[in-house]
Amino acid sequence: MLQEEAHKERAVLSCGDCEMVPVLSRSTAAELSASASYLIVGSRGGLGQSVAHWLVSRGARNIILMSRNAAKSQHTAALAEELRRAGCYNVLPVSCDVASQDDLAHAIHSCAREGLPPIRGVIHAAFAFRDALAHWRVRQCGLPAVSIGLSVVNGVGYVAEASAAEILHKTLMRAGRRVIGEDHVLIALESAILSPRDPQFVVGGSNSGPGLHWDVDGDLGRDVRLLPLKYRQPSDSNQEQHQQQDLGDSLAAKMAACGTREEAIGVVGTVLANMLADMFLVPVQEIDLAQSPSKQGVDSLVAVEVRNMKFSQAAAELSIFSIMQISSLTLLVAKVTNRSAHVEFAAA
Repeated sequence: MLQEEAHKERAVLSCGDCEMVPVLSRSTAAELSASASYLIVGSRGGLGQSVAHWLVSRGARNIILMSRNAAKSQHTAALAEELRRAGCYNVLPVSCDVASQDDLAHAIHSCAREGLPPIRGVIHAAFAFRDALAHWRVRQCGLPAVSIGLSVVNGVGYVAEASAAEILHKTLMRAGRRVIGEDHVLIALESAILSPRDPQFVVGGSNSGPGLHWDVDGDLGRDVRLLPLKYRQPSDSNQEQHQQQDLGDSLAAKMAACGTREEAIGVVGTVLANMLADMFLVPVQEIDLAQSPSKQGVDSLVAVEVRNMKFSQAAAELSIFSIMQISSLTLLVAKVTNRSAHVEFAAA
């Protein structure tokens, strides 16, 4: 418009602080080398398969699928055939225990004997020391390495494939884990390839929005280090209403509202059964309060969690020894009710 006859003289453009200027973003796609090999460690799950296909889509033509039984796995063989049909002409399943230096060295040499070019990239899932290793390689050695911390992945991977997938998914959500999709994982992988010397980043992370995970017995609510992330209501009135709702939903409030001892026992029993079901990733119907704690899978560590998360709300002092030695969870519930400071019923 400024090139028109009426705008031959100089013009000054100005914009306010709150004005938005639309721009056209340009995304950069990773381009992998067809003359190099790419190693995927632990490719058997759905997430590993997704990553393998993504590598092929970005130009990889030599892929090594490595796991303890990759060479004998029909599942890995089927994946290798899929990748070949997708255009990756060299796919080699290799059995290897990557925790063994000798076994790993032998596996790498076998790849060279099979005619694969040198390895240029490694994708390793579920590596306990990946964060420290990535920082060490980048900062001390000047070598590329990126550790990606993933949250709950929806649709593929361990959470989707577990036998109790729906229960596990809900449990992680209640624990405040943010759900991400398969596309988020692949975008993160591309970002790591394009910026190979940014040693660590997280995708998903914790859910800072409102929810049960911020309750006093929630995973995030119990960790004082995370309190700065806690969701805050935009107004004082809403904040007060939210706090009152939290208070009303607590075990203490539920017990105080009971009219009889039997009703209070029922409340505590329901809370305990739901908590154990969440911890053990089983339907609540499988929790039998008539059995002893040990028969229901309660060890000393679980007993500590139960006492700290629930029985403390009931203001009932119980030792770990007394929890573990009681003959049934039903008697444990009755003992908690009898010792609670929130009820005044006489003990049976």
